Amino acid sequence: TQTGTRTNLSQQPSYAFRTSTTALPGRFSLYFAPAGVLASASQSLSQAVTLFPNPAHGRFTLLLPAEMGKAPVLVIVSNQLGQRVATRTVPMTAAGASTEFNLAGLAPGIYSLRLSSANGQVTKRVVVE
Repeated sequence: TQTGTRTNLSQQPSYAFRTSTTALPGRFSLYFAPAGVLASASQSLSQAVTLFPNPAHGRFTLLLPAEMGKAPVLVIVSNQLGQRVATRTVPMTAAGASTEFNLAGLAPGIYSLRLSSANGQVTKRVVVE
């Protein structure tokens, strides 16, 4: 993620790097896809988008795969009534993107994230406790 490179471990089964620190937040993203599984593009895209922790306490992280496209991704967070509570545009890199959402001021409940990109739309849900 940090360098914007992608390594297909099925084609190159090992990957090495050097660092002077043991804490590397945001350095890597892993994308797992079963070989030979038939799925629609939107299903594959939806499965590749990750958010954690869920349920969330105070904040959560959203990981967007490179398959979302090169253009920025629009993220709209809505409450159960469909009211928009947050909007964010996430710039993409060749390896995807990562962004953290601060939940301060949001009531506990279930929220929907609608992600819009040039390659499709994805909806995810997050539980705020």
